[in-house]
Amino acid sequence: MSGRTIEYAVPSEGEGKRVRSVLQGQLGLSAGLVTRLKHRPDSVRINGAPARTIDILHAGDVLAVDVGDAKPGAFSPSGPRPDVVWEDDDILIINKPAGMAVHGRSERGEPTVGSMVSAYLGTNTPIDRCYECGFEGDFEPTEEGFKCPECGNSDPDRCNVTKRTCGYLGNPVQRPMVHGRHEEIAHRVKHMSGETGHVTLDDGSEREWFEEAK
Repeated sequence: MSGRTIEYAVPSEGEGKRVRSVLQGQLGLSAGLVTRLKHRPDSVRINGAPARTIDILHAGDVLAVDVGDAKPGAFSPSGPRPDVVWEDDDILIINKPAGMAVHGRSERGEPTVGSMVSAYLGTNTPIDRCYECGFEGDFEPTEEGFKCPECGNSDPDRCNVTKRTCGYLGNPVQRPMVHGRHEEIAHRVKHMSGETGHVTLDDGSEREWFEEAK
């Protein structure tokens, strides 16, 4: 399960509030996620010490919470590529296909929004790896293929590059793809802060955006 840590410094007006209240109020976590956090060891901490969601906070405390994705197996990855309108580290906005259920029927082989998004996130998250410098993330596209953004390595025997092509995962360093597919991959929206991407507006035009790394 991927995840990250959110920290919140309790202000004077937060004196006496319970952890659960701050998690759902100031941090905007869902009630379901807060409940799941109770069953994850040390996922909630106050000043570095394990805490419970019923604990009382005081001004100056630093509340840290480890947040992540749904547990593996929550959805069966399947379905078409979603029409992505906006995407960053926390939000994915798509145009929901008419008639497609949000969840609940993927176990019967029927595509749902949950299974479709699960398949998209599972194959759009950068997982390239360089065996020269140890970099893990998203390789940079070049005129001839892909290279490590840290050391410039593009040796097929010294790196592993995984990209989705026509619904399948492939290694374009080992087996180069056609130019058009290479260009499409180079302009995909990435699951990384500090990256550029494109947003399709209502009039059909595209606008480039950039988000600072958090």
